[in-house]
Amino acid sequence: MAFVTVFASAAPAQRTATASCAAQRVGSALAGAALALALAQPLYAAPKLPPIDRTVRDRCVPTSSNIGQANAARDTLLDLRECELAKLSFHGDLSGALLAGADFTGADLTDAQLSKSYAYGAKFTGVDFTVR
Repeated sequence: MAFVTVFASAAPAQRTATASCAAQRVGSALAGAALALALAQPLYAAPKLPPIDRTVRDRCVPTSSNIGQANAARDTLLDLRECELAKLSFHGDLSGALLAGADFTGADLTDAQLSKSYAYGAKFTGVDFTVR
């Protein structure tokens, strides 16, 4: 209440300066709170993926789905996570595959379908994705 009394009895120039300082402090506090929230939490939660089954011998051999094109329907999960597939030549359906951390450097994926694939952290440097 004392602030209101002092503010009301102050000269017009002093009122403007006081209001301006208060607005700047509120703006700075809001900006600081928004920054703290943005840095405290990730934008999206990491997906829960099944563990990599390293006992399967041909796990890093991509297979095309014959069930449906680009709709990610498969008999089994195509898990190519952390596979070294550099210089691979593949022209089929990789839809719905887990490709996180895979290395496709210099691969030929001409006409390959990759819809609904999860490829976070995969390397696609120099890959040919052209469509014939």
